[in-house]
Amino acid sequence: MQTLMNELQKVESQEHYSLDYFNKEFNLMDSQIEKLEGLLESDNDRLGSLEKEIFLSQQKEKENEDELLEAIYVATEKQTLPDSVQKLINQPKAEQVTATSGDEALSDTQVQQIKDLLNEEKTMDYIMYSTAVVALVVGIMIGGACLMCVMNCVKKGQEKRLVAARQWAAANQETTVENTDTAMHVR
Repeated sequence: MQTLMNELQKVESQEHYSLDYFNKEFNLMDSQIEKLEGLLESDNDRLGSLEKEIFLSQQKEKENEDELLEAIYVATEKQTLPDSVQKLINQPKAEQVTATSGDEALSDTQVQQIKDLLNEEKTMDYIMYSTAVVALVVGIMIGGACLMCVMNCVKKGQEKRLVAARQWAAANQETTVENTDTAMHVR
């Protein structure tokens, strides 16, 4: 009887030790998940501010371009532009040529095509980076949720095993007491 009680106490102490260990690990992982969530929030804030800065710079470029076009329009109306520029403006679009480095020259349509390609590449880069950041955030959140679920299942299973061990010990103790009583009556 005493050996069974000692064994039960050993099992209970091991269960308590395991429970304490898992609680410490769970709390440690929980704090690490909170830190990661804080980092992700700051990354999202930085990404949002970067997108806002890009949008504002694009707006400013468009405003500058509009101001320049308006100044050219006003100058052409007042005929204050030099004759060479005036001829260039009055030429049909197909004949206009923009000079580049060296002896090469590109038409306005070619320049516009190049600008469009560059804008598309930048847009694709931003989309790709944004997608990668979102995928990373979602992956970390799903991983954290899975980890928390597994730890909860382990904790519940441990509690069930502890209850079963106590019931088993109580049942064995009752049978041992009954066997001892019967053995004393027989003598």
